Amino acid sequence: MAEPSLLVLKRRRLRVRPGVISEDRVYFELKRVLGRSWPIRFYADRRSHILFLDTRWILVDTRYFPCAIAEVIEQVTGRPYSQVLYEMGRRMGEITADHYIEREITGENLLLITAAIAARTGWGLYYPFEINSDSFRIIGYNSFESDSFVFNRINTWAPTCALTSGFLAGIMGRYFGAPCEVKEVRCRSKGDPYCLFEGRVG
Repeated sequence: MAEPSLLVLKRRRLRVRPGVISEDRVYFELKRVLGRSWPIRFYADRRSHILFLDTRWILVDTRYFPCAIAEVIEQVTGRPYSQVLYEMGRRMGEITADHYIEREITGENLLLITAAIAARTGWGLYYPFEINSDSFRIIGYNSFESDSFVFNRINTWAPTCALTSGFLAGIMGRYFGAPCEVKEVRCRSKGDPYCLFEGRVG
């Protein structure tokens, strides 16, 4: 089935309003927005290509990423893996946002499309439930990063969704038109019921 045009998707709206909402509510709202194209099923073609949104994608087992490579990153770079993944995520968020902005998808529509695509590609269910002029909060359910640590039975004392935090910083930086920093303050990998990201502009 052909992918829906982003220009069609941008005319739809989530019906949820600010406030911490349930995982099921986030899921069904994103499903409603995407309509018949939900869910995407990733299968490689005869060339071993998985094509989505006009680019090639790959599948990576969460047993390995990011949990199993965290130690290697620290050994090779001499830096905490969270810093490396955060900066990688920020760049990914900026590139993703620029892709949509080139197609005149901005503002609330940019956040809607990003949340819907993240849900469909296995990153998790994310919803910005508080956006102020210089700060924001985003709640996340079923983050693939926290699941990686949970699956490997590693209990952490600190949040583990560094790539996602950076990605959100990149997306929100484009949304606000100014650099943003994001900190994860709750995380399922350390026993919280959901992941919570707090961001600041400037």
